[in-house]
Amino acid sequence: LAALLKDCMQGRNLYVLPFVLGPVGSSHARLGVALSDCPYVVVNMMTMFHAGTHLLEGMKGSRAFLRILNSVGVPLQSGTTGPAWPYNPARRTAIFPEEDYAIRFGSGYNMHNLVSLCVSSLARKEGWIAAEGVTLSVTGPNKIKEYICAFLPPGCGKTSLATLVSSIPGWTTGCVSDERTWLVLAADGTLRAVAPRAGMCDVCRGTTYAKHRSTMDTIASNTIFTNVALTAEGDVWWEGLTSFAPADLTDWRGQSWSPKCGRVAAHPRATYTAPARQCPVLDLAAWSNKDGVPISAFVFGGKRRKTVPLIREAISWSHGMYMGGTISVEHEDGSVAGDPFVMSAACVYSPEEYLQNWTTLMTHLGWAIPKVFYLNLFRTDHQGRVLWPGFAENVRILKWISHRIHGGQEATRTPMGYVPTLPGLDVGGLDISRTDVLELIRVDCKEWKEECERVKDLFHSYDQTKFPKELKKELQLLETRMSAAETQAPTSNQKLLSWVAQMTKLCTPAEVHWCSGTDEEYAELCEMMVKGGTFLRLNETKRPNSFLARS
Repeated sequence: LAALLKDCMQGRNLYVLPFVLGPVGSSHARLGVALSDCPYVVVNMMTMFHAGTHLLEGMKGSRAFLRILNSVGVPLQSGTTGPAWPYNPARRTAIFPEEDYAIRFGSGYNMHNLVSLCVSSLARKEGWIAAEGVTLSVTGPNKIKEYICAFLPPGCGKTSLATLVSSIPGWTTGCVSDERTWLVLAADGTLRAVAPRAGMCDVCRGTTYAKHRSTMDTIASNTIFTNVALTAEGDVWWEGLTSFAPADLTDWRGQSWSPKCGRVAAHPRATYTAPARQCPVLDLAAWSNKDGVPISAFVFGGKRRKTVPLIREAISWSHGMYMGGTISVEHEDGSVAGDPFVMSAACVYSPEEYLQNWTTLMTHLGWAIPKVFYLNLFRTDHQGRVLWPGFAENVRILKWISHRIHGGQEATRTPMGYVPTLPGLDVGGLDISRTDVLELIRVDCKEWKEECERVKDLFHSYDQTKFPKELKKELQLLETRMSAAETQAPTSNQKLLSWVAQMTKLCTPAEVHWCSGTDEEYAELCEMMVKGGTFLRLNETKRPNSFLARS
């Protein structure tokens, strides 16, 4: 690195940028200084963090601070300007966790994420967690505001969840933090969320007014767009922004583009960077809260087409940590990749130690332990159709979570956790059938047995001498619950058990099912008979949830 850095900024300005992560003046805020020869880096970091020399006043004394060194690695000869986007193919990124120091040579792209990675090692040393996640506020008709932290891998709906605009009357949501959340312990033992960033940055592709209204309003002005296409009118465009592409564009490489040219107009990873204060659903008081906001619930999540229901609640805190430790993403080819606690985007030290930091959280908490949930917005039917509408309608899931936080009973216990009852999940006004809802909340022990085998392989990929024993124990408990659900009768009446056993032996059924009498079970049986031809579903408009049986 020293050899690469020698004279690398010759002919360029060195920008010294003091910045702060977290609310300015907060005991949780962390100071940093970036040295860069790239103005693009400077303006992006000025958007993403509180920045400026006025912050140096808070750096008096010996308190440690983050150090970020960046150079594009293209020295200039006297009197020359160089390329518009300078870079050096000998790109290098190095993080020195013990020194709170990072160097990026050869590129000025995505520097704010490098800063966030540096913070994760700082959090480890200081006893808190810097996580890849969002925080949002949810307020129902009772006017009680709950704060929910959601930890989802890239591409799983994190930003759309944080910035959603409620679609149902009486319920409002607010964005507290986007992309990153710090988890800190308050003096009273409560777990709090701190918003570390002053700006918002995400991938443009697929962002539209129809699905991401508040995001589009956020980036309507004062925004830096990187690698999008340019319209003839001087505006931006990317795939998915409109139903049809403009006839004439300049693509992200600066070349003339038309819909028939066979190239993408915007880079798949094209981004926007904008001040968070421009977000119309920003919860300003919570975002700037120097103490952080108290967390009522964690929502872990991933992307799975089958097996994993739309939403489920953990049976216990330990089970909730197991949920976080088994986050997974299913790729287009059907392969499944594990990403426990979304560590791939937030951890620069031992993964086993990062898992330990999560699983031991409870030992530091007081009485206010957040509830834990797992979200999967991507469940499909047998034809591959995504069943849940998502986006603004996700407030309906938050509504159920809020009811569960306050002791609502609209849930059915399964070996994998509590799932909503059919009446418990508000789908009023949605074009979604009872069959689809039933599939969204369905759990199948056979599918979950295969899932457990996948999880075992994931757990075995880590250093077993350092891997959290709590996660292994929860996996064993899950297998025990599944086994009991398949074989254990819901009664101790020996006369009844003996009679059922005798008739089972005599009649040799494929399996024995004890009827719980729930709405979900009724709907599942009806759906089974529709598929088998015993039932014919009647017109839902004329006679909802009714069937014709022909003897």
